[in-house]
Amino acid sequence: MKRTSFWKALFLSLVITLLIVPTVSAATTYTIPKVSKAPTIDGKLDDEAWKIAEKAGTYLTSFTLNTGGKPSVNTEAWMVWDGA
Repeated sequence: MKRTSFWKALFLSLVITLLIVPTVSAATTYTIPKVSKAPTIDGKLDDEAWKIAEKAGTYLTSFTLNTGGKPSVNTEAWMVWDGA
C-alpha cells in the first residue's frame, strides 16, 4: 500500500514538473546599443542615446501604492551602454 502511494506521488510530481517547466519563460536576449555619450537619467527620453535604446519590456503595474491606489502608467525599461 505504501509503495503504491509513493509511485503515485512520484508520478504526480513528474507530471506537475512537466507542466510547469515549459511555462517558465526562457531568458530574453537583448542587443544593447553602445552610445558615445551617456544619456541623462531624468525621466525624459529626449537625449540622442534614447533614440537608439533597446526597450527591455513593459512591466505590469499590478501592485498597490502606499497611497491606496494603483499606478496610472506601466513601467518601461530602456537600455544603452557607454563604455565608461
